[in-house]
Amino acid sequence: MRLPLSQGITLGFFTWDVQSGEPNREIDIEFGVENDPTITFTVAGNPHERLDLLPLSNTTYSFEWFPDKVVFEARNSAGNLIGSWTTTVGIPAPGNEKVRMNLWLKNGKDPVSPDETNVVVTDFSFSPLGGTR
Repeated sequence: MRLPLSQGITLGFFTWDVQSGEPNREIDIEFGVENDPTITFTVAGNPHERLDLLPLSNTTYSFEWFPDKVVFEARNSAGNLIGSWTTTVGIPAPGNEKVRMNLWLKNGKDPVSPDETNVVVTDFSFSPLGGTR
């Protein structure tokens, strides 16, 4: 994926549970939140970390959700770690969360650039901690 996205466009990969009271068990990796080339790692309702990354392609983003922490990582095409963040604040218990991907316009306004926006996800995997649930 190439960053930055056109100003006014945000891409998010996140967990979401519509029946949860633990701010929806939301754990996010978001691109373009502040209209700049940053990646934002967040556990909803808690402090977040923004990584300033140069425009890269073929980059892997991931998080591991443990009972006591969430570990976020960004790796380049060679598999080298280029950014990470670990948080122990507000970690939700697992429930009925599902993974979602959204590409949206900030505040519903047209993006600054008239160029078409494309996002290509070449691989996605999910492995529950400790097996299936």
